[in-house]
Amino acid sequence: GGGDTIGDTVEPSPGKRPRVEGAVPECLTEGEEQIIQQYYLASLMDKSTSTLQLPTSVEATALAYFQRFYLHNSVMDYHPKDVMLTVLWVACKVEHYPT
Repeated sequence: GGGDTIGDTVEPSPGKRPRVEGAVPECLTEGEEQIIQQYYLASLMDKSTSTLQLPTSVEATALAYFQRFYLHNSVMDYHPKDVMLTVLWVACKVEHYPT
């Protein structure tokens, strides 16, 4: 019947709420995206040289792939940490490291 259940009183999670017509999502500016990219680019350089001790050729390839990826993609669509790990892996494969 008409009894109160928990499902009747709990609000839906933010991702499940209906979208409001005409609402514009908050987006990053081009400058903000560049700041985020630069932060992860510096992190990529630091990890590849000090932590992982990768050869310069692998580091350079990973940096080039990272920058090229974000020429046509946004940090709002693809998290830089995921891209950073991916380009490191691809760069190692392309440069045949370790041999």
